[in-house]
Amino acid sequence: MADEGTVYLGYPVLATAEETVEVDALMVSQAHGLVAFLLPESVPQDGAGWAEAQARQDRLYDVLDSTLVGGTRPAPSSAHQGRLPDP
Repeated sequence: MADEGTVYLGYPVLATAEETVEVDALMVSQAHGLVAFLLPESVPQDGAGWAEAQARQDRLYDVLDSTLVGGTRPAPSSAHQGRLPDP
């Protein structure tokens, strides 16, 4: 059974009161729900680069969660499901 979904590329930008948060692509499917993609220019080469990548992922998660759920849940831990593991 093939999973079907829709991918949105190139324009997703989310706005908060303080900033705009860009996302490279969004995929919506029955099996996986909403999947957000941040595509870096290059693979992080050190701890600081990985920390920056994780911070971007955490910020995107928080903005999506707030936008979609309306901020009615308590703040999530920093270990969001699906985030890249520490190197």
